[in-house]
Amino acid sequence: MPLIADVFAGVGPFAVPAAKRGALVYANDLNQESTKWMEVNVKNNKVVPRVRVSTLDGRQFIQDVVHIAWATPFPPEAYTKPLSVKERRLKRTAAKNVSAASDTTTGSANDQGAGNQTPAIDAPSDQPPLEHDSRRIDHFVMNLPATAIEFLDAFRPAFASLRNLYGQEVERIYETMPMVHVHCFTRELEEQTAHKDVIELSDAR
Repeated sequence: MPLIADVFAGVGPFAVPAAKRGALVYANDLNQESTKWMEVNVKNNKVVPRVRVSTLDGRQFIQDVVHIAWATPFPPEAYTKPLSVKERRLKRTAAKNVSAASDTTTGSANDQGAGNQTPAIDAPSDQPPLEHDSRRIDHFVMNLPATAIEFLDAFRPAFASLRNLYGQEVERIYETMPMVHVHCFTRELEEQTAHKDVIELSDAR
């Protein structure tokens, strides 16, 4: 169950679907109008426990979120994975069958109702997976192609600050560093030259 930090989340086109699929998301955008509507989208999609919205500059968010995730991780109830559409349908069918069976007064009708019941959906676990530390951010998403690459310099000081505060525990949890997904522009059309162009832009920062 991944923990994601969406640096330029907008109204939530990445954050909300990720939360619906079971991820926990710190979703940020500097634009207050965007975060206002992102909160609406989070509520309408019933993922409020799984998304934390903030309105910060991207660089400040990167520096802050590693500390927030470490010091105040998502609570256990956030780890209840949302039911899929199929699971919700089966759950509704099972509830209707149980209700129909309870309203039947004859034994034969009760037997028939019990025979038609759909198996109940197992309750999802409300605990973080044992192999995953809830303080660890797995992915950073940076979907601001024009300028996202300019914020890469914020990561090293952010994690250095965390390590200075919590020492070897940080090194253990972050033995493998998060994957940073940077969306950016290039004028090059060929894959190799485009890759070189992006690397040069990154190194220039």
